[in-house]
Amino acid sequence: MKQIKQIRSKIILVLMLAVMVTGIGAISAKGDLGPKPSVVISIEGINEKEYWVTLLSEKQSAGPYSVEKEPYYENWIEDEKNEYWINKYKKENEIWWKFKNFEDSDGYYFIGYMEECSEDNIFRWGYYPPEKFKVLIYIPEKDKMIECSTICEKYAFDSYYTLKIDGKEYKNSDIDIDNSHPDNEYSADDYIRIEGGDVRKNYDFIHELISFGVRVLFTIITELVIALMFMYTKKNQLMIIGITNIVTQIILNVLINLLYNLQIAKLVFDNFTPWYLLLEIVVFFVEGMVYARKLTDDEHDKKYCVKKAYIYSAVANIVSFLAGIWIMWDNLL
Repeated sequence: MKQIKQIRSKIILVLMLAVMVTGIGAISAKGDLGPKPSVVISIEGINEKEYWVTLLSEKQSAGPYSVEKEPYYENWIEDEKNEYWINKYKKENEIWWKFKNFEDSDGYYFIGYMEECSEDNIFRWGYYPPEKFKVLIYIPEKDKMIECSTICEKYAFDSYYTLKIDGKEYKNSDIDIDNSHPDNEYSADDYIRIEGGDVRKNYDFIHELISFGVRVLFTIITELVIALMFMYTKKNQLMIIGITNIVTQIILNVLINLLYNLQIAKLVFDNFTPWYLLLEIVVFFVEGMVYARKLTDDEHDKKYCVKKAYIYSAVANIVSFLAGIWIMWDNLL
């Protein structure tokens, strides 16, 4: 029995050290944690083999992005040794400068983020997108800019739009943009402006439900694996952990969306991260109380079971939280 306790203590110690190292690495890599609001735009009507998209921002900055942002492709070119990637980064650097030098007639700004979208015709800005924005598209083969004049804004924690463009508007145009030097600026006649444009809110309930289901399943699996390390091996104990996680995840996601969509989150903090961390702490205590009451066994006294339950709740929530951050960074959901 003593050997089992020693093995268990070593497993817990190694796990907690791994969590601390991972957490420090995550914080140093990004500077902040927690879910971030996103903007997803489905684009219809452009049948080009390559086109790039950005959102012009009403303000000069959003999170780490700003009008002062430098093109990171230039540093990649200097550090790269492979000719294929050098050419690729050079091309992307030129496209970055085209967006940078674009002068919007409504005074909106390019703040440094762009994506190539021809593969799936979907633009995603998942890390601090601007609050109010306009869609700007660049087609390298035709050397043309397409700007939609419609001003959009984030309307939910994850805002979905559909942008429909009449291909005739740009295919029949004779516009040729001079790109001989990255310092060249665009005049009002150097791009196609779509007045209004068919931009519609298109909240993707199915994707959000699937994404939520996968997140809950991932959380349950993660916490059950950790539960086995804490010697919670009985069927009723694992069922309690699973059901508790389903309930807390539903409540957590409902609160996250309510706080953001009702603009409550902005009343205290400038960004959503502190709210998310606060909610995660609440989840830890709620789950800890449930586990302290329900995950008791006959081998140990009540005080030991309560202490073990709270330690398990802390480790399990930290691990699943950091795993969720990794998923968010890699856009897996």
